[in-house]
Amino acid sequence: MTGQATKSNPFRSLRHRNVRVYLFGLLLSNVGTWLQFTATSILIYRIHHRATDSGLNAMFQF
Repeated sequence: MTGQATKSNPFRSLRHRNVRVYLFGLLLSNVGTWLQFTATSILIYRIHHRATDSGLNAMFQF
């Protein structure tokens, strides 16, 4: 092997705008999912006053 070794940069793909837009959308979607999960668990607990119902909510959402 006579080729020169190059360093690989794991963030090289972030140079492309489309990849950044995709990853930002993915992050935003994930945050929304977790906010919805947390909000529904709190709402169910406030309505029923039982942690079991919040656990069932978690089981059925995932």
